[in-house]
Amino acid sequence: MTKISEAAAAADTSLDAAAAGERLSGAVLEARSVNYTLRAKIVQANAEVQALKVDVQMFRLDQGRCPTNGEGDFGAPESYAGTYVTRATIGEFDDGTCGFELEFGNTGNAQIDGRKLWWDMGSDNEQWHCSSEVDDKYLPLDCRG
Repeated sequence: MTKISEAAAAADTSLDAAAAGERLSGAVLEARSVNYTLRAKIVQANAEVQALKVDVQMFRLDQGRCPTNGEGDFGAPESYAGTYVTRATIGEFDDGTCGFELEFGNTGNAQIDGRKLWWDMGSDNEQWHCSSEVDDKYLPLDCRG
């Protein structure tokens, strides 16, 4: 092999490595973009039902118990459907806390669609707590963990 062909081979290797690096970098950016987009959908869904927290808490204070769907001004679970929420089920959880369960849909992602997020008032019935079966990387900070 001559020095010219060795230099050309080294340049080809450098170009191949740079192209591979660009492809990897592009894949990482695409994954981050997907994560960001899905996180934005969860945040939007969560924001659409924030008034429900106030309504549930006010009912709890006035009536001394947790409301359920169809009671008072609370609609059927499907009446709370929004862009990325298919239903919100209001009531008392198995642990005795009061709150509601959101079911996600229409996000275009199987890791989120059909999954749930729960808001409960905790045992003190004052401070809201969030938990979910959705992966933490898609959740707002106050719902992670």
